Amino acid sequence: ASSTNTLYGNLEVYVFFRLYQKLYERLSKAKELATGIDLRTPKRERRAAGGGKLEEGKEGEEVEDTYTQFMHMVTKLVKGTLDMSNFEEGCRVLLGTSSYELFTLE
Repeated sequence: ASSTNTLYGNLEVYVFFRLYQKLYERLSKAKELATGIDLRTPKRERRAAGGGKLEEGKEGEEVEDTYTQFMHMVTKLVKGTLDMSNFEEGCRVLLGTSSYELFTLE
């Protein structure tokens, strides 16, 4: 037995859920692209492409995965320490050319 719920709301409620859906879609796309990159590219090359430092770490230390690097870039963008053009370039370098969906507006 399936149940259906109905939500009634004004324009503000609609806009909230629409933006929430867009945010989810874009983060999901980023995760999908990052997972593909992580499976295809050796960790050391990913770190260099993502702009990370190639310093020596402890034995067995994991390099940040691509999605975590992307989320760091998003955080910097929201805080204002990274401008949009650098964010776009970082997305292209980190996630490939298919990442255009992550930084374009509708």
